[in-house]
Amino acid sequence: MAAKGGTRPRAKRAAVAETAAEAVVVVASPAANSPVANSLAANNNAPGRPAPRLYLVNPLLVGPLPAWPALFAHVAGLGCSAVLLAPISRPGPDGNLYHIGDPDQPHPCLETAGPLLETLALLVAQARGHGLELYL
Repeated sequence: MAAKGGTRPRAKRAAVAETAAEAVVVVASPAANSPVANSLAANNNAPGRPAPRLYLVNPLLVGPLPAWPALFAHVAGLGCSAVLLAPISRPGPDGNLYHIGDPDQPHPCLETAGPLLETLALLVAQARGHGLELYL
């Protein structure tokens, strides 16, 4: 049956969609034997390892660093296995959390004077103390 109006037959569209999906997988795959690839392989091959249960956190809603341990305790109490952080870097002049102004400095809402890596190391240690992983 011929397609009308320039639309593709269903079988043809499915083949194109499969090809596009394969292309995305190829583009998103890390290089073989890279640390990322080895880590992904270890996680994907771990028998019985479930997908992480994520809890998204906006640092503007948590505030200064002393408030974070209570957040991590709350997230762990909910049964989540990881915290997904919105950017915690200093924002640009418009104040948008996702428009990074200085990637080396923490957001002012965290009320810390140290560099971002020190702040991040502290947050990772606190999250691990509650049995959580921290994703950026």
